[in-house]
Amino acid sequence: KILTEEAFENAIIVHAAMAGSTNAMLHLPAIMKELGYKFSLKRVSEINDEVPFIVNVRPSGEYPANRLWFAGGVQKVMLELKDYMNLDCMTITGKTVGENLENLEKTGFFKKRPLFLENYGLKVNDVIKSTEAPIAKSGAIVVLRGNIGTGIIKRSAVDESMFNFTGPARGFDSQSDALKAIFEGEIMGGECIILRYEGPRANGMPEQFYVTEAISSNEKFNTSVALLTDGRFSGASRGPCIGHMTPEAIDGGVLAVIEDDDMIHIDLNKNRLDVVGIKGEKLPEEEILKIIKERLSVFKAPPRKYKSGLLGLYTKYAASAEEGGFMQ
Repeated sequence: KILTEEAFENAIIVHAAMAGSTNAMLHLPAIMKELGYKFSLKRVSEINDEVPFIVNVRPSGEYPANRLWFAGGVQKVMLELKDYMNLDCMTITGKTVGENLENLEKTGFFKKRPLFLENYGLKVNDVIKSTEAPIAKSGAIVVLRGNIGTGIIKRSAVDESMFNFTGPARGFDSQSDALKAIFEGEIMGGECIILRYEGPRANGMPEQFYVTEAISSNEKFNTSVALLTDGRFSGASRGPCIGHMTPEAIDGGVLAVIEDDDMIHIDLNKNRLDVVGIKGEKLPEEEILKIIKERLSVFKAPPRKYKSGLLGLYTKYAASAEEGGFMQ
């Protein structure tokens, strides 16, 4: 009665407005699977296109997270989003979402809490914007699809200059190799780092935090270098980083056969992610698909990193990132 499909949709709505982490796109499908519900990235994409980004806290915003608590917390965010939410959902209080919000308004909760903000010289609207005047008209997550597969990116953490990107690929088979190339000056502005074999079934899907931070902390790279991986990210990751790619490389995803200087196109406005050229030369889509098919026909997956222990079991039985990466 509480963990309903509508309740999960509410979670996605709040997540979109708060510019939540891409990791939610692993947690939510895994939990929903246990309850017999089907998680839909298509619906996630629709919600994030509809729901505005309104919470001005780090890493996508200006203020530390405790300012959100002082501004009224998640409850205040939900109040701002009430026109988007399923207010009839039952909660653990024994009342619906709508009834809980109404009760908080009646008891003066939303008037008392902001008094703390005065200590910081702030008003509620500095931290939690209205839906009429949001930080951005769209939510945190963009689901990208194309001839490379399906991936996700946190739009709110990307400089707008990188919303539309085309650049040559630089391929790496491990995070350590990619980091070495970055620190030794082998990566150039305008390139797209391809980081493969970091997905659930290849390597247990570890965080690619160090690579993302090496890109985002570099003033030149954070507006010129993209990252495309089947791994996942830290909740604090910033920059033009696309993760959770499916199919993952070890399962014969296109990520496995992208070669250096293949041209990668990313369009956050059109939700597209494609190979648009081979070896630096732009080609018609039909020709590109033919070349990709030829490469995949001779592709041989490397052995999984872990052959024993818990990680050996996990990588053997892991579901895809799109499904939540649970053990099947």
